[in-house]
Amino acid sequence: MDLRLYGRVIWRFRLVILLGLVLAVLLALLSYVRVSFKGGSPSFTYRQAEAWQSNTRLLVTGGKGFPQGRAYSSTPPPTASSPSNGLTTVDFTGLAVYYQQLANSDAVHRILAHDKSLHGSMVATYDVDSTTKSPLPVLIISGVAATPAMAQRISAGGAAAFDTYLNRRARAAGIPPKQRVKLTVLNAPLGAELITKRKKTVPLVVFLTVMIATIGLAFVLENLRPPIRLVESQDAELLRHRDSA
Repeated sequence: MDLRLYGRVIWRFRLVILLGLVLAVLLALLSYVRVSFKGGSPSFTYRQAEAWQSNTRLLVTGGKGFPQGRAYSSTPPPTASSPSNGLTTVDFTGLAVYYQQLANSDAVHRILAHDKSLHGSMVATYDVDSTTKSPLPVLIISGVAATPAMAQRISAGGAAAFDTYLNRRARAAGIPPKQRVKLTVLNAPLGAELITKRKKTVPLVVFLTVMIATIGLAFVLENLRPPIRLVESQDAELLRHRDSA
């Protein structure tokens, strides 16, 4: 690669290169943002949206007290004078795994969709122990949206929607309030994490493509220039010497 040749061509057609550079920057910018002239003044919006995620952690527990704090079940064994009332120790960890499916159901999403101001998605997962990787009696309701504030709203709204769904099902089944499973908020959605950044691949490709095409045009123009007639100039010099002789 002859860098001096590239330098001479670029400098000779520097106006073409400058115009190409301006065009490359402009097209790269337009591939990254959208320009609108509503209201008479220009406004800019990104063509790609970021994705933010915010989480609400819910403890799956009993309707009264804190069953996870008991070493043994408080339900006495059935006797003749005190027959069994059908109550047994509840596996809240298993319920959290099962509730994940319920929280992701269409019924819960329809409840959440009643708020028309929410724009994003909600997904539920059960939490696991970081060491043993075994399930915990904890649900994570995640909200994903284009802004941190909206992600937090969807997460909180999703937790409320699932709680509403559970209570409706419990009432329909005739379960007394004291015997219902309760969802307790462990961690409210006080922040959001950026999970998808805006990609700059397209603007970079546009910029490089335009600049490569511009430099190629400069070399085409260079090749179209008339060549220097060295032979003709040498013949003219010989004729002058002959005449002078």
